[in-house]
Amino acid sequence: MRIFALVTLMIFGVSAKTEEISRLEDKLPKLENKFETLIKQLERKLKDKINTVLQRGIEDMTAIREQMNALQSDVQPVVCQRDMAFSKLPRYVITTVKTIHREVLGETQTDHGGWIVI
Repeated sequence: MRIFALVTLMIFGVSAKTEEISRLEDKLPKLENKFETLIKQLERKLKDKINTVLQRGIEDMTAIREQMNALQSDVQPVVCQRDMAFSKLPRYVITTVKTIHREVLGETQTDHGGWIVI
């Protein structure tokens, strides 16, 4: 009798496990669809974020280009001879030009003066 009871319990146990497996298998397609939907949402959000970052980068580069163009028009050549009292100074003088904030080499004699930025 004991063996019969054990076999009966095993059959019911296997039957319960089989039912549980069937129930889980029924849930699987729904979970797969939900997973695919979430992946698509994440991809869409990621693309939107990437496009936003790229657009900001383009806008920043455009603003920088405009600033550079504006600054370039501010940096006009200065007459080297005038700023170095013509040719009374040595032929080559290194000085700082206030408008461009860089050291320059002023050459005063060979071609009537000019700036070489160092």
